[in-house]
Amino acid sequence: MGLDMQTYDKNQAERFNQLLALREAELRAALHTHDDWPARIGEAEPPQVSDFKDMASRRVQATLDEAQAEHVAFELEQVLAAQYRLHDGSYGRCQRCGESIDLRRLNAIPAASYCTACQSILENQRPLPTRI
Repeated sequence: MGLDMQTYDKNQAERFNQLLALREAELRAALHTHDDWPARIGEAEPPQVSDFKDMASRRVQATLDEAQAEHVAFELEQVLAAQYRLHDGSYGRCQRCGESIDLRRLNAIPAASYCTACQSILENQRPLPTRI
């Protein structure tokens, strides 16, 4: 931990609460849009697939849409967990080592639950979720 590291304090709680609430709303809207996708496609596309290329293209798009929805749902879980930590007083502390998370990291990723060092360790231990 460097001497120049700035850390979160409870005086910043309202700002981070607003950031997390905004991100939660964005993610919920994205999930809602994803839920409506099959209905919109059904309205926009003719009921019959014209050839195998079209069918394959739609399958690839559906797979990508599903992966994106899973990523959004995962991020929403992280945001909700960060909101919980904000309210229980543990926000800003690494969930793995207990050290303070650098304020620069929290500003960039308000839902961060690990310090940079622990995040790096965890990423090297398991495959990362697919990002779209």
